[in-house]
Amino acid sequence: MIIRVSHLRRLTRGASELRRSFTWNLSVKVKIDTDKCILAGECYYNHPEVFKEGVDALPALVLGEAGLKMFIKQVQDAVEVCPSGAIVIED
Repeated sequence: MIIRVSHLRRLTRGASELRRSFTWNLSVKVKIDTDKCILAGECYYNHPEVFKEGVDALPALVLGEAGLKMFIKQVQDAVEVCPSGAIVIED
């Protein structure tokens, strides 16, 4: 799963709304390699502001009220604690 955080687009599934990307002055690409993920849950347990448990317990990004700097900091922290190295930040 690759999500580029660059513009707002909403995808709707039933009653829940999934946000795939947002507009900020900077752009960052967060890649979650679902094949590499071992479902440890460290990302969403330690950083619920940015990650949530998604389909089949795979991590999903939560893009809410946090600004880009806070979002990047939380993702960087999650990259460090991810035991499988499945989360990557690309420029």
